[in-house]
Amino acid sequence: MTDSVIIVMTKTENPISEKNQNLRCGFSLHGFTQMAIHLILPLTFGIFTVVITFHQQGVANKQRLEDRELARILREQDQNRSASQREQDKLIARQQREEDELRRYQDLNISAMRRDLDLHIAELTRRSDDLNAELQRNMSQEQRQHELELEQQRYEKQMAIEHERYEQERIKYQAQLSLSYMNEISNLLEKTDGYLNSNPLTAALARAKTLNVIGQLGSNRSRQLIEFLHDAKQMTTDDKALDLSGAQLNQLDFRGSSALHTRKKLSLVGISLNEATFEGLQIYGWDFTAASLNGANFRYCNISNTKFDQTSLIDADFSFSQLDLITFNHVDLSMSNFHRSIGSTCQNGKCSLELVLSADKAHLPYGRIGYARALIINGGNASCGGYDSVDAAQVRLKSWTQQPANGFIIRRESSINHECVYSAKKDATAALIQKVSLSGPHIPNFNDLVSKGLAVAIIRANFSVGTEILIEEANGGQKISNHNLSFPASEDSWLYVATSPILLNTNAKDLIFTVTFLRPASTRWLQLPEIEINPLLSRHMPIL
Repeated sequence: MTDSVIIVMTKTENPISEKNQNLRCGFSLHGFTQMAIHLILPLTFGIFTVVITFHQQGVANKQRLEDRELARILREQDQNRSASQREQDKLIARQQREEDELRRYQDLNISAMRRDLDLHIAELTRRSDDLNAELQRNMSQEQRQHELELEQQRYEKQMAIEHERYEQERIKYQAQLSLSYMNEISNLLEKTDGYLNSNPLTAALARAKTLNVIGQLGSNRSRQLIEFLHDAKQMTTDDKALDLSGAQLNQLDFRGSSALHTRKKLSLVGISLNEATFEGLQIYGWDFTAASLNGANFRYCNISNTKFDQTSLIDADFSFSQLDLITFNHVDLSMSNFHRSIGSTCQNGKCSLELVLSADKAHLPYGRIGYARALIINGGNASCGGYDSVDAAQVRLKSWTQQPANGFIIRRESSINHECVYSAKKDATAALIQKVSLSGPHIPNFNDLVSKGLAVAIIRANFSVGTEILIEEANGGQKISNHNLSFPASEDSWLYVATSPILLNTNAKDLIFTVTFLRPASTRWLQLPEIEINPLLSRHMPIL
């Protein structure tokens, strides 16, 4: 808004003043006044305009500041309202989400509850059905079980009747068989004047009949048959004894016969009596030569003047027995038991245990443990153990014939933990030879076993490839048969090899043991050659 100032000027005529003024400075007062009036008016208008302009600018600035402040306030109010609206919207949205989540959770719970309820109802229904089915099955099964039990009872009763009938028939048959056998043998005895071995045909017929019958009789009747033959002087230890070798009387119990308690000179030569029981018997003058008595029970027996020569007595029990004048020549007593047995096994100043083939792990009197079976190669073990040096072990080589002479050494072999072995000095072919006599000087000698065709040999050795072992059976200068120990293998191989059991020829007197080194001696060696002799009926040997 602009204010207007109107100046009214009144002109007064003063002739004196005007005249005076006109006289000053060459100007008249009137002229001066006119000039001042003309100057003041524009100046006043200019000042007024400037003042008005500054005033208007101040008012405009103030108005702008007020407008800005008002705009700021309005903007802040709008922002506050917007923020409040957003918070309210967020709160409403969160509440809506929570309500939706709660509603969804409630819906899920309702669905889960319905599903669980449906499952529970289904499970109850299934259990009810299963229970009904189980009850039905149980009823059927009980019925079937009852029927099966009745059938089983009928079957068992029928089987018992059949078994009783069978036993009666078997006993009747065995009685008839035994009676028929005794009648036939009695007739043969009458025809041969009480000597079934009077001619080979009668002896063979009696042997065949006896072996056929004795295999069908039970334990009691087998004892009765033995008593009958012994009473008839056909199973005594004299020359008239009937040959029943090979008869199978395993697990026979001799305690059931009072007559056997006092019998003397009973011959059971060559009969298989494994796990037979003789406990508490008085055994006098019996002959068990070449019998198989593995696991037999001789506890608390009084045994005297009895032969166990060439018998297999593995795991036999002689504990608490009285032994007097017993012979154990060429017997295998491995794992047998002589605990607290008393008496003597010596005769004519020679103890028969010295002639035992093996007492390996046997429990001997006075708490001793038996020794292993006899090995009859001299210098077989090339081990340096117990010697101050390898050179001191060269004495073992004296047991061998060397080809060439002095062509071997005993050295340590790295492939077998640096144990000592026989090895040739040079790369050329060389041999070690040793003749082993079957008649000694080792104890026992094996002439008796060999001559009867009962000697079984096993040859073992530990040796490298390129080494061959030949075993020859000989009689004087005559060679009967030979056997080889060798194997093909790679250059760095070695093996512990054993032959199959060899039934020695009845004419054999010696075994010639030849070890040939076929290739460079630096890798060819021999260790632990041994020969083991066993009776044919020993459990260690299969019957050939």
